[in-house]
Amino acid sequence: MQLPPIATHEHQLKFERDAQRRPYTEYARKFGPKSPDRAQGKSWLTPLDPLFPVNWENERQDDRHNIIGGYQKQELLFFTTRELKDLDAVCDRPLRDSTLSGGILPILQRDRWEDKPSDAWLRTDSIPIRHDPDDGKWQSSNDKVWEVLKPIVTLASQFITSSKSLPWLDALLLGPRAPVHPDRFPPGSTILKEYHTFSPREGPWTVERENEVAAERDRIFRGLMNEMDFMCSYFYSHQNVRDNDPPNNDPTYPVKKFGDALGVSTINTWEMLIKKKPGAKWRVQMFLNVESLEPIFFQYKDLSDSELAGIRYRCASTIAHELMHAIGYYQSLHRLGVRVFTNNREGYFGTEQSAELGWSWQWAIFGGIDLKKPINWRSRRLLCQFAETMYPSFTSKVHGSKSQPILIEPPIETYIDFHPIGVQYLEDVHTQDFWDLMVRGFGGRILKYRAIKEGTRVFYRPESGETGLPFLYTARDRLDPAVHDPYVNDDAMMLQGILNIQSQMETTPMERQVLEFSAKIAESAKTGKIFWENMESQVKAVGGIIEVLVENKNNNRGGEGKLGLMDTVIKSVVELLVAASTNHERTVELTLQREKQPGGLEDITSKRALLVWNRGARGFNREVIDKIGKISRAGELAMQLNHSYNRLEKCQALFFTPSRMGVASKYPTEQKEFDMMLEATKAMHNLKDYNKARQLCSQIVSNKYVGSFAKSAASMMTANCEAEKVGGVEKLTIPIRHKCWRLLTQGLERLVWLEPEIVQISEGWQELFRDYIDWGKKIEAKLRIEQQDVLPPGIEETGKSSQTASSRSGAQPARATIQKRTREDVKELVDEVMEDVVCPEPKEWKSMQRMRAYKKMKLGTRDPGDTPPE
Repeated sequence: MQLPPIATHEHQLKFERDAQRRPYTEYARKFGPKSPDRAQGKSWLTPLDPLFPVNWENERQDDRHNIIGGYQKQELLFFTTRELKDLDAVCDRPLRDSTLSGGILPILQRDRWEDKPSDAWLRTDSIPIRHDPDDGKWQSSNDKVWEVLKPIVTLASQFITSSKSLPWLDALLLGPRAPVHPDRFPPGSTILKEYHTFSPREGPWTVERENEVAAERDRIFRGLMNEMDFMCSYFYSHQNVRDNDPPNNDPTYPVKKFGDALGVSTINTWEMLIKKKPGAKWRVQMFLNVESLEPIFFQYKDLSDSELAGIRYRCASTIAHELMHAIGYYQSLHRLGVRVFTNNREGYFGTEQSAELGWSWQWAIFGGIDLKKPINWRSRRLLCQFAETMYPSFTSKVHGSKSQPILIEPPIETYIDFHPIGVQYLEDVHTQDFWDLMVRGFGGRILKYRAIKEGTRVFYRPESGETGLPFLYTARDRLDPAVHDPYVNDDAMMLQGILNIQSQMETTPMERQVLEFSAKIAESAKTGKIFWENMESQVKAVGGIIEVLVENKNNNRGGEGKLGLMDTVIKSVVELLVAASTNHERTVELTLQREKQPGGLEDITSKRALLVWNRGARGFNREVIDKIGKISRAGELAMQLNHSYNRLEKCQALFFTPSRMGVASKYPTEQKEFDMMLEATKAMHNLKDYNKARQLCSQIVSNKYVGSFAKSAASMMTANCEAEKVGGVEKLTIPIRHKCWRLLTQGLERLVWLEPEIVQISEGWQELFRDYIDWGKKIEAKLRIEQQDVLPPGIEETGKSSQTASSRSGAQPARATIQKRTREDVKELVDEVMEDVVCPEPKEWKSMQRMRAYKKMKLGTRDPGDTPPE
């Protein structure tokens, strides 16, 4: 049953109550008014309008503008709200609905969330929802609570499920452990034998290895639920998590308040070691700070899509973070045993200096630790988030275990780089495609896929934070996005290709566009994102890039050999395109593997996104091949593009099989060209409307983004229409008949070559290939020019022309009269000839030899009827 929307209940904070009675601005309603504008109900976080330009000689700075801008920079890491909004980092715009389909892990399902508190933490009743008009409690049986939690735990489950492809989780669950090298400890540290590192297993990463990680993860989760009674619970900041005191006010009971942490995982130490309750066992409980949930609970109707997605992201990452600690507890229980379980120490991953499994996991999967800004205790609303792009950082090291030292080797930098988290990233993590294609195919640190290069570097005093003092910074500087990239590209091929282009090209605007476009297309192949969806603008971009490629070729007039060796800048661009098609092929394979797994379903959304990319990339390949010129088509450059194109055609066939006319397809964009082709077939065979059929075929052939099957079939039908339109093949003039034969043969040979390539990977295409190939062979036989079609009687036997009456009489021979089409008609027909991207090696046509013999004979032969007798 669909639950009713959670009612808005504005009450919790004073300024929220005031906002109901006074005219507050949008930002003041969310984040509270700021003096001296409190009386006017204004916030200093509202984006500033740009200052109107003034004459520099009479420039007068707007003091108020500068003061408010300075306040925003103080609160937002040296950015103004306007700058963040321009970078699409302010959570105030709509997003697409979540498409996550992975479900909820058993360890996070509704029955694992507190409905009755555990007595191990001295609580007798569930925590009331403060200010709730219904006097509800934070309990899983409360439908309003579960309505808030369900999308969050679904996202948290996705985080954890996708982590199986991370070497980090392989290291935690199955990797070797080793003592920390003594030289890495700070001077004077007490070194315990429990201090250890964990690392990934050696060997290549395979599907089997990934499955091993998933199986071990599930085994541990079952152990947490069955052996340690794992439960998820709730708390408020700085409030006692228990509602009664331990017996005799025992001061040794450790848990009182959890401060303002977003989440906490803990074990029942007091119950086991102090109280020593008979029959008790070690238990793990995760506590979630419900203040982070309150905006969803109370201001749901006022939240934008992106703010809601951001809040859910923070809560979900907190839950998954705490589950990593729970895994550590379970492993320690089995590694150390019940008696010495309190000697539990979390491991240091690889060369990391801090032993904190939660933060270490967040760094492995996200590539940054998210930070809410502004840190405004008067409001729980979310304006924007930043990512610390280094871990452990100078400030995050304090979040490590208090019982374990911070290692000094390698040293931790005294500065931190912060980069805004884009709103598009929040949409990505709620999209199933993103996890299935991007993360599984290309690994973690997912913030890098939507990295905003604008950032701020904060320098801290080296001694700050060591003695409980706050972290004091000495300087804050904005980073130059052209120099500071927060993430290093993992694809060495792509990176080297970009560097090659940069080193070889001039820095004209159009040439920079070549670099940017090539890098984008190569990168977009990884995700299947709809790079080509805005087809009109992309076609314009392609046109400009082709101009640069052709101009570059013309400027490197080394001849066919030079271009054949690809000793030009085009080499680098083509290598990027080849890398893109390879990446695309890998992504297609991963998508199909996922569907074949037990319980796997066809991911139509992912396939559509990949097919759109495939379509655009094929069109771009065609443009490049067409524009580099016929001279260079036999060189290595064209061969690489041909192989790239064929790879894309096969990838399309793996996902898409054409449907019959009138049958709905799951992929309407791909089906459209086949519907048009079938419509042309119907017009040609059934309706005998050759003009309509030819017009439809012309539309197919002229579209660069149509696949080569449809193009080849359309070329064959165009040739047939030319013959049928004049009443049959025998009524065509020899030149036109030859052109029709060439047009049909080129399409037919492409289909003959393509059939085994496609049918072996997708049998659904076989019938379509057979129909058009068999029909094409019949038409080719009709159009084929034989000797008797072109040579006069008597020439066939002797190879020489017989004398005519006029030549015997001594008159000048007259030229034969041949019925010709207009120049425009011939040009239109020739222009429609599609020399497809891949055919077998060109051979000398027999009909061409016959045509040359015919033309040679004509030079000495005149029709006597053309000249009057003397």
